[in-house]
Amino acid sequence: MPAFDVAPPNDSRSAEVLEGTRPSAPGNDQVTPFASSTPSLPAADGSFGDITPKACIGFVGAFLIVLGTFAPIMNIPIVGTISAFQQDNIGECFLILAGFGGILGMAEGKKTMAVIGVISLVAVGADWLHTASLLDKIRTSAANDLAGEPFAGVARALSGAAHLEWGWVCLFVGAGLIAIAPFVSK
Repeated sequence: MPAFDVAPPNDSRSAEVLEGTRPSAPGNDQVTPFASSTPSLPAADGSFGDITPKACIGFVGAFLIVLGTFAPIMNIPIVGTISAFQQDNIGECFLILAGFGGILGMAEGKKTMAVIGVISLVAVGADWLHTASLLDKIRTSAANDLAGEPFAGVARALSGAAHLEWGWVCLFVGAGLIAIAPFVSK
């Protein structure tokens, strides 16, 4: 049985590809190198090209608000964890505020971004107060409604185990970052 010897074609364009250069057009003797695929390093002023520190802080704040919207903000035994998105339209409001914060971070609208940040802080704070009062109401109603019942102690223990979760940290820090981003110097 004859052995087949497959040799690469003797074409200068295939040699260019093997050497890491872009093949030139037929009839053109110029060889252009491939574009560099290494990421650019930050400039001396701390920015990444056109993205300024203000925009980075705004984007991080918006990301934290989105994360906090879907993160658990309250844990109630038997019911489980509850996120802001599961509450009455407050999750959608947080997502809209995060979207405006991210867009204004790109556009660098200083006054408008500060207003969005303050509105975000007020909305998060109001929802936090509402959720904390809801937990307090759960605890007091369990103690008052089941007074004298044989399983009142179990109900008080379960209602006492209801607590706030880590999503609030993301929401407050994200809203705060959007509020302070316009005041960061370049």
